[in-house]
Amino acid sequence: MLASIGAREPNSTECSSAVYNVEFAFAVVKTTPSVGSMSNLPFQLRYKVSVEPNAVVGYVYDIVDFERRFVVELWIDAAPIASTRADLFVSSLREDDEPARRCGFYFSVPLVVDHRHVEVRLANLDIGLGGLLALRGEVVSDLEPQVIGFVRWLGGLRLQGWISPKASGEPPSVHAWLAGVEIAGGRAETWTHLGGHREDTLAHGFDLHLPGLLADGDVHRIDVTNEDGVPLDGSPLIVVAFVDGLRNFLLGNLSMGQEILRGEVYDRLLPQSLPFSHLEGWLDRFPIVSRPISALSGIVLVGEGSCDVTLASLGGERNWIAFQPPCEGGQTTFGSDDLLRVLEKDTQAAEILVFTLAGAKFLPGGLGLLLACLHDESRANIAYADLIVQDENGASLPIALPEFSYERLLEQGYATLLFAIRRETAISALSHGVSDLFALFFHAVGRDGREGTKVVHAEGFAARLPTLDRADATSRLGRGSVAHLVDRGVLATTSPVKGTATLPAVRVRRVAAPMSVSVIIPTRDRVDLLRSCVESIEGALSRVDSELIIVDNETTDPSTLTFFDKLTSTGAQILRVPGPFNYSRLNNRGVQVARGEVLLLLNNDIEALEDDWLEEMLGRLVEHDVGAVGAKLLWPSGVVQHGGVTLGLGYAAGHAFNEVIDDAPGYADLLCVAREVSAVTAACLATRRQHYEMVGGFDEIRFPVNFNDVDYCLKQRACGHRVIFTPHARLIHRESASRGVERGVDRSARFSGELRALREKWPDALANDPFYSPLLSLDGVPYTALAWPPRLPQRVRSIKSTRSD
Repeated sequence: MLASIGAREPNSTECSSAVYNVEFAFAVVKTTPSVGSMSNLPFQLRYKVSVEPNAVVGYVYDIVDFERRFVVELWIDAAPIASTRADLFVSSLREDDEPARRCGFYFSVPLVVDHRHVEVRLANLDIGLGGLLALRGEVVSDLEPQVIGFVRWLGGLRLQGWISPKASGEPPSVHAWLAGVEIAGGRAETWTHLGGHREDTLAHGFDLHLPGLLADGDVHRIDVTNEDGVPLDGSPLIVVAFVDGLRNFLLGNLSMGQEILRGEVYDRLLPQSLPFSHLEGWLDRFPIVSRPISALSGIVLVGEGSCDVTLASLGGERNWIAFQPPCEGGQTTFGSDDLLRVLEKDTQAAEILVFTLAGAKFLPGGLGLLLACLHDESRANIAYADLIVQDENGASLPIALPEFSYERLLEQGYATLLFAIRRETAISALSHGVSDLFALFFHAVGRDGREGTKVVHAEGFAARLPTLDRADATSRLGRGSVAHLVDRGVLATTSPVKGTATLPAVRVRRVAAPMSVSVIIPTRDRVDLLRSCVESIEGALSRVDSELIIVDNETTDPSTLTFFDKLTSTGAQILRVPGPFNYSRLNNRGVQVARGEVLLLLNNDIEALEDDWLEEMLGRLVEHDVGAVGAKLLWPSGVVQHGGVTLGLGYAAGHAFNEVIDDAPGYADLLCVAREVSAVTAACLATRRQHYEMVGGFDEIRFPVNFNDVDYCLKQRACGHRVIFTPHARLIHRESASRGVERGVDRSARFSGELRALREKWPDALANDPFYSPLLSLDGVPYTALAWPPRLPQRVRSIKSTRSD
């Protein structure tokens, strides 16, 4: 990977690289496991050793002292290869050996053709268990290597990983054990891309949340196995969690008050989460605390839903008047004249109005949350809150929203189903004939509201929405978006987006004036990647005024040099930039010779899937306040590689939606709509030349390889420019194919240094990503769980005590 958010830290697939980087497999000659016992020793052994495809497994224990744990070594052809402690859970032991069940071991065996014999020995004792097991190595290049799986601790009580598929194609199951007792388990129903020699390899991903009783501050050792009881790579895991995080745990300990700062750092690096299925308990644990507003407010219930249901949910609120105007043929519509008459007659004292769907159920404090937010933000005209909707299976799904995202508003209308608006703003809109929620919200945003100064977000789940007629809402959203853009002088069209699951969605296509584009591709050797990249983008480049600049970093491969000559003959420019690999410097040098109004930074391991992706990205740059546009990138397996960059993961930055397939809508349909994000990857990034030069381009000193794109996007946002991710531009990204993953001492040190530089330069941005809700977890897999506790430094929340007294 030449650039993205930087080379990824070692992940699950890299932990099994020894299995994937070869094309050989063992054929076992001696199929009978070695089973036996020994008594002529200071201890009495019972053991079993078995050779499985790509693994050596077994157990060993002292039948007199069940608490003794042995360290065992794996020897291959009389050479020690690896060692481990025999303390894995063994479910197959007899009931009379129950105390010894934590005596198992597991070795993932590197496969090489010359292996002949394998042996397991007790470390430092020169004792072999069962003698030599014979192996015969043979080339079987068409045999897919067998991989069991991998698991990692994300912090708190959350485990995540992948597991190899079953022959039946059904999702396999995974199980977590504590002291031989199963404490969690489930099906691996998400997806994971596995790297290595087969770039299109898919595995089943899983997400396990351990029981809340383990959040006791103690250290727990967790074994994780497949359904056959075989441990996954990474198991056993050491897990420690605290109720509501270490900081709050220390706050309740007066003797440890001086350690609060240390607890905050710990919680930032190892944040905790709760699954969405624990929503009800989470709401009870972290209730909204809103300041009562004495002024009268009006509640407008739109559509033909049950007014009584909504009013019943307001039992604890005061000083409101509610009414339901006539419906104009759609769930989000109302008669503007009728509503205007009511407002001018009956609610003259109501300075703030709240609009939502009839049948919505306010949560305790939800109405007050909206009113207080708009009351406190004197410059804002409108405030919206987080929602709870029902998914296709009827389960409650929390929709935790970000700060104002103009692009997402146009394509999803995400904030229009529950919001508070100032009375004068609403009356102005109704006087212009506005007759549905989308048009009302767009009118409040106004012609110059893209920066969001008129719109504020009240963090908190304020209401449960009734079932939404998404087809009708999508149609009305599309018309409202077009009318709003035309009013701003921007020509555009919209079309409905298929495959959504929760909210309406349209694709907005702005009509762009012709813009010249300079495509800049750094490369070194790897003609196979470069040729595929260039050939795949030819169709897109032919549609616009474009130039192709290949930035060569010391290529020596003859076939690549020959391809350079071919490119030159077609008009491409080959720019030679010698020296150590520095992605920032290569792009900066390419920009210096570029002539285009728009710069398209592209990795040499990118392949386009359609020909309209570049026009889509240029369409987003029609808005002059857009500083960068990024595309949806897929691994060759079809798993999403880049769905926007989320800040704060491990107090760093990471790609979103790595756990879903291309056609999945993603959390709250975020893979269906364009939206603002804090950063996008430079593997495919479009930006205006003037914006690139305004911020000094990429930082060659602090971020030569990693995080240069994150830094660039944050510099654009610091200048008041928006950063847009669009899923409507789809490309393949063979991440790190051109130069490999970040392994080795030198690369690891470089990554750590650049991460440290990112934290030093952008501490506040990493701590508070405005486009990622503080109600959502930051424990490694964004948009998949609730934060525990929520990150709400700007507003006080109560935490109910778990103590019985």
